[in-house]
Amino acid sequence: MGRTALISDRAPVNRSAGLALAVLATGGARGEVVMLAQREVPQYAQVAAGFQKVNPQARVADVADGALAVRDSDVIVAIGSKAFELARAQPGSAAIVAAAVLTPQPGGSHPITAVPMESRAGDALDALRALAPNARRVLVLHPPGDSPMLSEARAAAKARGLSAEFRALGDLSGLEGSLHELLQGQQALWLLPDARLARPEVAKFLVATCLDRKLPLIGFLAGMAQVGALVAVAADFDAIGREAAKLASDLAARAPAARSGVPFRFVAGHVLVNGRTAQQLGLSGETPAGAEMVR
Repeated sequence: MGRTALISDRAPVNRSAGLALAVLATGGARGEVVMLAQREVPQYAQVAAGFQKVNPQARVADVADGALAVRDSDVIVAIGSKAFELARAQPGSAAIVAAAVLTPQPGGSHPITAVPMESRAGDALDALRALAPNARRVLVLHPPGDSPMLSEARAAAKARGLSAEFRALGDLSGLEGSLHELLQGQQALWLLPDARLARPEVAKFLVATCLDRKLPLIGFLAGMAQVGALVAVAADFDAIGREAAKLASDLAARAPAARSGVPFRFVAGHVLVNGRTAQQLGLSGETPAGAEMVR
């Protein structure tokens, strides 16, 4: 009887120890997060500041410190394209959160997710609906290939009942000749983020073409609204940083094997509306709440 009692008394202790070991073995210990920044770039400095509002305890490194800065970390928040490429080139399998990177591509040994440069797609379409509620047929120009941003845009258009025609832009050399044909029967033009369309001469051509045809144009840079696009939804760098910190914390709390396949998170952007363009187009809709007016 005494022997049985002794074994029974020790059993809860052994089970507790076994449970603790199992938790540690499956990644119960929280992983280390390091923020890899490019502080010499003002926009990336804003992302870093937003990140530190949410996670001030994270280790901070700079791309100028080189590869050693992120070695042995579990989750790397890479702010900007240079930081992203440096993080992705590291050995090991640390999870990477690309922050304020335009269309980050997965690949290599690292699980990759992102809070990308692209803003939440629904913001652009909600602004269009507020300003031009009768615009239901929309031409959407986007870079070649599939991307999370493209999937997000398709879902946003479908959810709002729009007839959206998505066209991939290959070589831009024929854009001037083909755009007029592409716009036939359309009631608005929506540009998904594409570095090639950010060139001043291209942006001005797109704006001039849409104004000539009395069509609303939705861009993705503040400068596009300033030169005549009806709406632009620009990146909110502080919001990107804050969301990247939350996403990194979520990853760090997971077992390493569960850090793959985590969807991108798109945050609300900064909406700008060109009041002069709205007048030229004869639009009588309401300015979206919180939008900045430019002329």
